[in-house]
Amino acid sequence: MLLAAGRRPVGPPSRGGAWERALDELSPLAERAYRGLVHETPGLVSYLYATTPIEEIGRLNIGSRPAWRSRAQGLAELRAIPWVFAWTQSRVALPGWYGLGSALTGWAAEDAERWALLGTMYREWAFFKTLVDNAQLALRGADMLIARVYATLAAEADREAVFPRLEAEYRKTEAALCRLTGQQDLLDDAPWLQRSIRVRNPYIDPMNYVQVALLRRLRGRPGEAEAEEIHDAVRLSVNGIAAGLRNTG
Repeated sequence: MLLAAGRRPVGPPSRGGAWERALDELSPLAERAYRGLVHETPGLVSYLYATTPIEEIGRLNIGSRPAWRSRAQGLAELRAIPWVFAWTQSRVALPGWYGLGSALTGWAAEDAERWALLGTMYREWAFFKTLVDNAQLALRGADMLIARVYATLAAEADREAVFPRLEAEYRKTEAALCRLTGQQDLLDDAPWLQRSIRVRNPYIDPMNYVQVALLRRLRGRPGEAEAEEIHDAVRLSVNGIAAGLRNTG
């Protein structure tokens, strides 16, 4: 923004446009992986509704519009905020990283020159560094062990169709970002942030387990009065997890 608002002309970030061409080639790979899961995997929508507090999020007094554009409550009718919020609550944080690992490994593969180019882009291009660092934060806010517990709330067919893909892409993205940045572990270059997350998580994780237990009781279709009490408790857990993560997505 500062550069755009200044009087200096803003030239291309790399000589010859190599960086821009790399992103032009990476983008469709990431989109293909993301759409392959979100729009082309049978059971994804039912998995989302079974394994996240999406319905309770829709009842929260946040935002100026309802969570769904219509009563259909399908994926096309779901607004962006509850979509991201729900995945954050179940410690998947899918919109923040899914598809990036497939794009990076699909484009660079074992080509050392391409990985070197990505490393240069990360060190010298603020836009690309911000993209990668935001993905690192999303991955560290996620937790596949806890996400696996949430996955037990889904029907077996939906769970087998979705969760292995989440876990595989998570591992692929984690490895790709470490290779790209030259780190042994994510956020090694920000030890204060690593430490903050390491100290924070033991206080948040129990709330996730409580939330899973509450959602499991709701899935058992309790009586109306009991269900309303559980809904209230789930909403409290949503607030607690969001406050602990300091993030709604």
